[in-house]
Amino acid sequence: MPKNIRVDTQISLQELKLSDQSALFALMKKIYPPVYAHLWPDAGEWYLNKIYGIENFEKDISDTSGSYFFVLLEDVKIGILFLQYDKVLEDFPEKKALKLNKIYLDSDIHGKGIGRKIIQWVDEEASRTKCEIIWLEAMDTQEQAVKFYEKCGFEIISKFRLDIELMHSHLKGMYIMSKSK
Repeated sequence: MPKNIRVDTQISLQELKLSDQSALFALMKKIYPPVYAHLWPDAGEWYLNKIYGIENFEKDISDTSGSYFFVLLEDVKIGILFLQYDKVLEDFPEKKALKLNKIYLDSDIHGKGIGRKIIQWVDEEASRTKCEIIWLEAMDTQEQAVKFYEKCGFEIISKFRLDIELMHSHLKGMYIMSKSK
């Protein structure tokens, strides 16, 4: 039975199940391109099909160390959240870590404090599961996202380049960001 988690009176998380793949794909087709289409020659179509297609989605939700959710605002799907528990951060291999693998929110709700509330819930979840560190990967060209994570207490700890097909090569820079609990 999927979990439904209350973040606050308006925001909740609904655990994804396999039958949610088409709804996930439709949501990501709406919210990904306005922010990330510039990374791709095809405006992100290849990426969306690869990452949110049935094969990859089955792999993601069968990951027993992960939790994959729709983010709902007053019961309307406005984004996704994918956490991976016990995902070791190479720079701190001795620390129990929680990876914030994916967080995407509809750009229509950016600036309304919803992302901050989700990150606060992730902080609480990390504490609840006795994780010592939370980490994520962020595009180095997404300045607004990087600033948001920094305001939430994350720091850039290293850089790397994505090894992914079709993305414009000059836009493959990534930061690894983390924060201690």
